[in-house]
Amino acid sequence: MSYSVSLRAREIGIRMATGADRVAVLTMVLKQGMALAGVGIIIGLLLCAMASRATAAAFSVGSFNLTLVALVATALVLVAALGAYVPARRASLLDPNTVLRQE
Repeated sequence: MSYSVSLRAREIGIRMATGADRVAVLTMVLKQGMALAGVGIIIGLLLCAMASRATAAAFSVGSFNLTLVALVATALVLVAALGAYVPARRASLLDPNTVLRQE
C-alpha cells in the first residue's frame, strides 16, 4: 500500500488541489487497501476449505475448525486495516503544492 500511495502521489495531489478534502483521500486509500485484503481473505478461505477436505480425505480426520478460521480472518482484516491506514494517513497529509511542483 505504501508503494501504491507513493506512485499515486501526483494523482492525490491533483485531487486535493481540485477540492478533495483529507477525509476523501483517506477513505479512497482505505477502500483500496481493504478491497485488496478482502480478495486475499476470500481466496485464502477457499484454499483453506479445499485443503481441509483433502486433509480429511487423506487422514480420515475432520480438520476444519470454523472458530479458528474466523479468528484468523478477523486478525488479518485488522492487520490489513492498520497496514492501509498508515499510508492513507500519509497521503491525506500531502501538500498539493509541493507534490505538483516536484517535476
